[in-house]
Amino acid sequence: MSWVKREDTAVERVTGLRAQTLEFEQEKEEALHASEDEGSLRRQGRLATSTPYQGHGHPAVEHWFNRVIQGSSTSSSASSTSSHPGGRSVTTTNTTAHAALNANAAATALADLMAHTQLGYEWRGEGSLSLMDGIYNYSSNSMALGCVPVNSRVSSKIQQLLNTLKRPKRPPLREFFVDDFEELLDVQEPDPNQPKPEGQQMSPLEGEHHGVVNKWPPSLPAALQRWGTTQPKSSCLTALDNAGKPVYTLTYGKLWTRSQKLAYTLLNKLSTRNEPLLVPGDRVALVFPNNDPVMFMVAFYGCLLAELVPVPIEVPLTRKFLYIQDVLQWRAQATPDHPLFLVLNAKGTVASTASCLQLHKRAERVAAALMGRLNTGDHVALVYPPGIDLIATFYGCLYAGCVPVTVRPPHPQNLATTLPTVKMIVEVSKSVCILTTQAIMKLLKSKEAAAAVDVKSWPMVLDTDDLPRKKSPQMYKPPTPEMLAYLDFSVSTTGILAGVKMSHAATSALCRSIKLQCELYPSRQIAICLDPYCGLGFALWCLCSVYSGHQSILVPPLELESNASLWLAAVSQYKVRVTFCSYSVMEMCTKGLGSQTEALRLRNVNLSCVRTCMVVAEERPRIALTQSFSKIFKDLGLSPRAVSTTFGCRVNVAICLQGTAGPDPTTVYVDMRALRHDRVRLVERGSPHSLPLMESGKILPGVKVIIANTETKGPLGDSHLGEIWVSSPHNATGYYTVYGEEALHADHFNTKLSFGDTQTVWARTGYLGFLRRTELTDASGERHDALYVVGSLDETLELRGMRYHPIDIETSVIRSHKSIAECAVFTWTNLLVVVVELEGSEQEALDLVALVTNVVLEEHYLIVGVVVVVDPGVIPINSRGEKQRMHLRDGFLADQLDPIYVAYNM
Repeated sequence: MSWVKREDTAVERVTGLRAQTLEFEQEKEEALHASEDEGSLRRQGRLATSTPYQGHGHPAVEHWFNRVIQGSSTSSSASSTSSHPGGRSVTTTNTTAHAALNANAAATALADLMAHTQLGYEWRGEGSLSLMDGIYNYSSNSMALGCVPVNSRVSSKIQQLLNTLKRPKRPPLREFFVDDFEELLDVQEPDPNQPKPEGQQMSPLEGEHHGVVNKWPPSLPAALQRWGTTQPKSSCLTALDNAGKPVYTLTYGKLWTRSQKLAYTLLNKLSTRNEPLLVPGDRVALVFPNNDPVMFMVAFYGCLLAELVPVPIEVPLTRKFLYIQDVLQWRAQATPDHPLFLVLNAKGTVASTASCLQLHKRAERVAAALMGRLNTGDHVALVYPPGIDLIATFYGCLYAGCVPVTVRPPHPQNLATTLPTVKMIVEVSKSVCILTTQAIMKLLKSKEAAAAVDVKSWPMVLDTDDLPRKKSPQMYKPPTPEMLAYLDFSVSTTGILAGVKMSHAATSALCRSIKLQCELYPSRQIAICLDPYCGLGFALWCLCSVYSGHQSILVPPLELESNASLWLAAVSQYKVRVTFCSYSVMEMCTKGLGSQTEALRLRNVNLSCVRTCMVVAEERPRIALTQSFSKIFKDLGLSPRAVSTTFGCRVNVAICLQGTAGPDPTTVYVDMRALRHDRVRLVERGSPHSLPLMESGKILPGVKVIIANTETKGPLGDSHLGEIWVSSPHNATGYYTVYGEEALHADHFNTKLSFGDTQTVWARTGYLGFLRRTELTDASGERHDALYVVGSLDETLELRGMRYHPIDIETSVIRSHKSIAECAVFTWTNLLVVVVELEGSEQEALDLVALVTNVVLEEHYLIVGVVVVVDPGVIPINSRGEKQRMHLRDGFLADQLDPIYVAYNM
């Protein structure tokens, strides 16, 4: 049927409909009920419903019908929303049945008309009406209508869109989030070592009821007043000295009178401009040392009588404990039998122990031996294996006023390479004496040693195995805390021997920061598997236990070569919550014990007690190694959240340390291409050229870190890669060199920003990194600032105008083939040299050349100049597990690597 016929039919129906409109409007409620019973007519996915018009005698309805018949194609919302001026209400006279019948007829005709003209609208309940191209809102007095072209047709795509708008769907969560289902499964699995409830349910046990006395003082000030007036001569407090002898006795009468005087002074004598400084309700900090309880009690009750709020504050460091040797003397008197150190041997049995008094006595013997031979301020080299002797001689030097220098002893089977380092440190540090054991003293003067160094040029060597049991005449007291306490020598990854000076104040501040971060107390036990000769490893071995009073279980890393499970077994046996290790120790456990976890479980090795396992390092965190370690020993109860890293350097040995509190270390993914231009751009995990970077622990208390431009020395934003600058009380005071070049390196320890905070003195670490504020919160409730270390500035490779970090290239090469055990890169005459250790058949050497060249070109856009394939163990690694790339470069230039194959891509 054509559109003309449809329009004629519509005109006829409308003509008959006009006569029924006024009657239809008279019965509002009945017509509404009838129209709802009529139902709806749907065509082409649209909803056409017979709708009653609210209001009496609304002429807008008639006007709207005329516009439909005329075929208007424009919207008439303006005319439809205005009421006709001549409209009025009509009195209802018809019966309910008749009105309902008329309503049904009108609704049927209207629905048929709307279906023929393709004018669809949707009934949304009372108070709203929706059309395709117009939205109609009506109330009890008015109605808004809008038209669409009568000759329009809707495509299927628009109809699908309308259906979507009518019935909005909520997308599933997987469209918004991409989760690692393996990690989710790991998290969902219950911990088998988690404590489970056993036995019967406990019920609260009530104690005896308080015997309330009617005449009892209602408050502490009232009680003090009563006892101070009724029993003034009764003893209230007796103070004792270190020997346990009474020093002073405070009576209730004296406490009452002194508290009254102090209260009067606080309220009346302290004023500014005739205004009282304190008013009742103010808070007053009480800062008193622990050895003065009398004044503390007087001040406490004086504040209560003055209606002030006393706030006792523990003194963090009294004048008595400005020096670490004074702390040892105090502990030897206060807690002489408290254990401080426990050393294990390769069999896991206790090799030696030391209590506070035992360590003090051994240090006194060393001091007595030095005072007769050396002068105050002389430097003394301590050449000992890891153990109690090293710690005792260190404090013996401090007792005698000498400056100790810890030196790693030479390896008996490798004197040719290790003995020259010992000789160099002794000479550079200007040591006038060497303290060592009898066995090492013989080794230093042996014929084998004479072939490596000049044994006649050694300074005075003293054997401390059999020292006489005599006490030193008088302990040395440094005049100021800024005086030199000890020298810390270490060989950097670039092959430079650098010694830093640590003052007494910096030493105490370092111990205090570690104590607060790790929550170390005399009742704690920590396990340490580190070399005790430099950096944070030395501080944990020799300093922290004496300062904090906790017991340190010392595991020499050399013993793990014969017993790889020694460290983990000790942690399990003593149920240690906090432990420290190095990357070399972690790698040794991962490779040596990866397939022995079941055997360790049968030996009852359980690591569920470990709360924090910190890797001491001076480099970018090795995410692959830490994750591998966590996954391997997860079966032994090790929590994946327990493993974290620390960060320190020459200018400050402890900048970041995770500790036992605070949020877990975060990991971000940055664009490696932007990193080459010193830019930090965060990307999603799995993105092309993404590089994972893990936070290097939490910044220690008292430490401030800023990222600065290496050239302009100005502060940088969080989107820039810059040098890490640190300001801290435990910063080293400078480099120690024998050639008087301290002025050249003074800028490393005493530098200031070119703009911004130009007053603070900073130390330049020589490491590149960036700061990022995370969404996590620390213990104080503030948002956590994370430090991400990218790499050493001295080791970066400047190629093609961009900055490359060796570890990124080495990671790509190691990942390219399973037979590559280790890799190191360096530059030689503008050529990139890649040295790979082949762990397999030598026939695979030729295959590795093309593989290494391709992976470096594809991932880093660099052309490899030389590929050197060597045997495992050729790449030199220091005690911290860091690659000595400069030593490797020197060996390559001297043709000392004995390579399997060398390829020159020139």
